[in-house]
Amino acid sequence: MTPFLIEKIDRTPYKEMAYYKEMTTQLDTFQLDTLHQRGPYFKAGWAKINITPSYLPVMAGYGLREKTTCVHDSVFVRTFVFDNGIKKVAFISADLLIFPPIVEEKLLSLTKNMSYRYEDLYLTATHTHHAPGGWAEGPAGRVLAGEYNEAYVNEIVAAIIASIVEAQSSLEDAEIGLGEINAARFVRNRINMSDSKVDPWIRVLKVKKKSGKEAALITYSAHANCCKAAYTCVSGDYPGRMLSQIEKTGKVDFSLYAAGMVGSHVPATSKEGFINDAYFNAYGDSLATLINNGLDSIKLSSSNSICSAVLKLPLREPHLKISKDWRVRPWVFNMLFGNYNPKLKILKIGNVLFIGTPCDFSGELMFDLNKLAKEKQVKLVITSFNGAYVGYVNVDKYYDEDKAETRDMNWFGPYNQAYFTEIIQRILKKI
Repeated sequence: MTPFLIEKIDRTPYKEMAYYKEMTTQLDTFQLDTLHQRGPYFKAGWAKINITPSYLPVMAGYGLREKTTCVHDSVFVRTFVFDNGIKKVAFISADLLIFPPIVEEKLLSLTKNMSYRYEDLYLTATHTHHAPGGWAEGPAGRVLAGEYNEAYVNEIVAAIIASIVEAQSSLEDAEIGLGEINAARFVRNRINMSDSKVDPWIRVLKVKKKSGKEAALITYSAHANCCKAAYTCVSGDYPGRMLSQIEKTGKVDFSLYAAGMVGSHVPATSKEGFINDAYFNAYGDSLATLINNGLDSIKLSSSNSICSAVLKLPLREPHLKISKDWRVRPWVFNMLFGNYNPKLKILKIGNVLFIGTPCDFSGELMFDLNKLAKEKQVKLVITSFNGAYVGYVNVDKYYDEDKAETRDMNWFGPYNQAYFTEIIQRILKKI
């Protein structure tokens, strides 16, 4: 590359940067309105809509790929609606690699007429690496998700709207409770440092309607990439299998999976390169068994408090690295990737605080955050892929490691661990 295209990485400490000052100003005035968001009741409803194309699509995940050869299992959008008579929010997860920014853009224009504000839509994805693509424009979008397909984007949007409408129609008085299930033996840290940590918890928000119907909102830190790029069938990977098995047993009537802190974690296995469905079926079955066994121990309570907010997320200039000390110039990155308007999404239901991040967020960052959450008597759940995407956020000390997660996909470092941790800690202190 010529000097016209590359420049040195800027290692100026983040607290000396303009974007940090902008974020600080925003946080100084930020307040989560917990007092005035208590309603006369608490209702919940849910729905899922199939988004499997009627044709064999291009696939998103692992870079540029050919069209799929089959459909192993269907992919869906799944939605919870929570309503307390004052505030109504939708928690939406798609069986896609990420929640596509263009889908969010189209969705926002339609849901305004349904009494949903920007902050009332909590978006995420399962992060399956075998879902349909075609939902990202531009050169980088072509690599990430294949050739752009406007018709499929519109299908996804229509399915989400339909899921919201159906979920609203099923609203009933409900109780909720959050449980944590230890699944340490099923996950490992793929950064593979000797002192790396693992977030072992499957976090389950159990929802029970007055009629007796139950649902589960599930997060976990393991990447949904049990099968590698050579596997060419559409599939929800282990999350799809896990949810189908949970529902098949009758323990719940509905389940939704949101990718948790997947920036450094993958399914634990001694093998690599699976090209059939045997592994993700077995993996999904194992997690489903754990969850089913733990559901009855989750204590439920009534809560009529719902709060939501969105925070603009200023970042330093993009740092798409080509080596330890060199990056492509920001204008090159912007030409390839565009601008996805990064933000943090915040949703608090009772004492459960969801924070949606625009990245592959690392499970290693949870340890410092959880200490403060416990002090504040808040149950913290962090999810990835909130409708924008800024690459990976991993532990700062790994920034110079020659790995995909720390070099190729760490687009806005350095010091993102410290920056993101400080932001979330300041949000927690406001509660």
